[in-house]
Amino acid sequence: RPKVADYPFTTLEPALGVVEHKGHAFVIADLPGLIERASEGAGLGYRFLRHVARNRVLLHLVDVTHTPETIQKSIETIRKELEAYDPELLQREERLVFTKIDLLSAEDLETKRKALADLGLSGYFISSATREGLPPLLDELAGLTHKESKV
Repeated sequence: RPKVADYPFTTLEPALGVVEHKGHAFVIADLPGLIERASEGAGLGYRFLRHVARNRVLLHLVDVTHTPETIQKSIETIRKELEAYDPELLQREERLVFTKIDLLSAEDLETKRKALADLGLSGYFISSATREGLPPLLDELAGLTHKESKV
């Protein structure tokens, strides 16, 4: 069972899980977070970049409680590391998933959505704790993976 905790870089090893949603099953790979220069061997990320290459759809889970600028920088860092490892990875289906919405008030969440949209960032807003926002994400993943085996 994967270790889950409320601090960064909890995922230390890739973990695979099968998601069953509305009669469709697909595999999700939970991979450790990438840090800047992971493609050059920094941190644990390089060991796991090859696992990224095995997936058809990439989900970038980003903590929505950070500032919009920090979120944008994190996403840019991930994309740069993927490109440095294998430019083809940027051609994959990609979805942004903004997590921890349960930690924001409805008003703060709406403000954050607008600020991220102003930066050209849109995606799914979810809470892993309450499962809020998950059904639309799972609906899309089920459709995207209908003919695929790994997300």
